Amino acid sequence: LMDISVIISRAAAEALAIASYGSLYFGFVYYYQANISDLIDDNFLAMTIFYGVIVGQTFRNLRLFFQTTADKVFLRGKYDYYQTLAKAAARVGEKLSLDNILKIIDQTLRQDVEISEVRVVLDVQGAKPIAELVIPCVVEGRLIAYLALGPKLSEEPYSEKDLHLLESLASQAALAIDHARSYEKIRAELKAVKRQLGRSQRLALLGTLTAGVTYEIRDPLTLIRAETERLTSQPRDSEYLKNYQELLLKQIIRIEGVVQRMLVLAKGE
Repeated sequence: LMDISVIISRAAAEALAIASYGSLYFGFVYYYQANISDLIDDNFLAMTIFYGVIVGQTFRNLRLFFQTTADKVFLRGKYDYYQTLAKAAARVGEKLSLDNILKIIDQTLRQDVEISEVRVVLDVQGAKPIAELVIPCVVEGRLIAYLALGPKLSEEPYSEKDLHLLESLASQAALAIDHARSYEKIRAELKAVKRQLGRSQRLALLGTLTAGVTYEIRDPLTLIRAETERLTSQPRDSEYLKNYQELLLKQIIRIEGVVQRMLVLAKGE
């Protein structure tokens, strides 16, 4: 309430919403009198009441639409600027992915704070980019990164409160980036260990499978051979042939499974 521009924005949005609904109603009245009846009859009253219900249900949404649009165009995000920046600092602290952290910082400063250019510089030893404002991201005396910010879209100078809030965001970002880097380093080391363990495990499994493959394949082949040799020893009915077919398919699937497991292990190498 201390920002007069917010009050003006609300009043303008209210007036614009009223004018919009009023224009629609006058248009409806003109059309009704010109094409249906120039009398205020029951149909006219019923449609007027129905229109009033629609206005009552949608007026607030239309007013908010006008107001938020005006805030974006004219107020440059002042309406919820500080609250948004504080929420962004909390969101940054919840992330472990470095990409997500950088994305939140960039979106917040560009879209909500409406800074023209935003760069989160992780290579603190590299060349410093030209910027309107540089905010260091420091953890325990270590420079983790820094925010290189261009001018605000409103062309207003950065205020003392802006600097305080941006420094808070930078402090939270420094902790999050430092944790994310540690997390990614640990994750990379774990992946390397898993790959090494996976290779050893695959070799052990391949050796075990190779040792047992003779039995796994020879046993179903022996059964298939014995049943095939017996097939023509006497006349067979359809029921026997059906059982014979199921037996062969079952043993063939068993052999295919052994071969498939060996191929999977081999490809893993």
